Amino acid sequence: AALLSPIYLEGQVVRREVPFLLLVTAILMVMAADAPLSGNSPLLDRGDAIILLLLFAVFVYFMVRDIMREKGDPILTEAETFPAKSAGGETSRRRTMWHATLALIGLALLAYGGQLTIEQGAVIAELHHTPQVVIGILVVAVGTSLPELVTSVIAALKKETGLALGNIVGSNIFNSLVVL
Repeated sequence: AALLSPIYLEGQVVRREVPFLLLVTAILMVMAADAPLSGNSPLLDRGDAIILLLLFAVFVYFMVRDIMREKGDPILTEAETFPAKSAGGETSRRRTMWHATLALIGLALLAYGGQLTIEQGAVIAELHHTPQVVIGILVVAVGTSLPELVTSVIAALKKETGLALGNIVGSNIFNSLVVL
């Protein structure tokens, strides 16, 4: 199973999401550099936060608008070709219950893993005499990045390069505009 393989870009990722991510990165660099240029320490203030949230709203608006207008997008075409659901058969109910059970187990394991990561991060901080804030930042960074990493690795193993790239670009846009 090779994780390194070519990425074939489909849909609007190249024309829409990647340029927007580059624009957001440039805007963030300007926002971070404006205070040091005037002699102040770097700071993203409330005004910057409002601009970032407005940019996210614009991004979501254009994404939804473009998806509703596009007829030949590969993602929509694939969704339209999914087989129709059976008319309430027992197999369909069992499958739904199985997927719901797996989702609940996944959520429980995610919560347990998060708690374990926090506890062990504190232990590592004490052992290495590292300030708690440094470990806290690292734990948050790891905790928010691991699900995306797992999704991208699974997508790469299944040769779903569009999902892997979309996951990376989308999470960077969301983290830059909403989380930050």
